[in-house]
Amino acid sequence: MGDKVKGTGLGLPIVKSLVDIMGGTISVKSELGKGTEFIVDLYVPLAEAEVEEHSEENITENLMDARILLVEDNEINIYVAQLILEKAGCVVEIAKRYLSLP
Repeated sequence: MGDKVKGTGLGLPIVKSLVDIMGGTISVKSELGKGTEFIVDLYVPLAEAEVEEHSEENITENLMDARILLVEDNEINIYVAQLILEKAGCVVEIAKRYLSLP
């Protein structure tokens, strides 16, 4: 547990607000030296909606030459998102922190 994660401290309050709005609950399990586990329970009924199918060509056409600003700190997430977006024809700009936004 040597890694210290720093942030703005807004993540959990935002999640709590969203969970409250959706009528769910958050439970916490914490063990000193091991970490903390947050469990979110939501009741989400299955929808009987029709799913509109989109072909991959239509999606790619809609994204062609789109300029995307990807704000992400996780290198794996950056790699995957950039690969998918560039394959769809997007121009991807990456900011690893909100402070480095152009």
